[in-house]
Amino acid sequence: MLLQVALLLSMLIQLGTAINLPIHDGSILGFPGKLLAFFASFIAASLPVTGFILWLKRRKRRRSLIKMIDVN
Repeated sequence: MLLQVALLLSMLIQLGTAINLPIHDGSILGFPGKLLAFFASFIAASLPVTGFILWLKRRKRRRSLIKMIDVN
């Protein structure tokens, strides 16, 4: 029983290792997979940039509100 579990685990690890690169470079689904990988990467790369922009806008808005409160 333990040998069977170890063999199954070994097979799953080999499958995961063999399929890792094709999933990450998008070749597993052909051209649609490459497009999917591109858009997923593009969205993931844009999230920190858009988050920083939103943070700056919120920070600027809060500072202007504090100045309005201090003036009154």
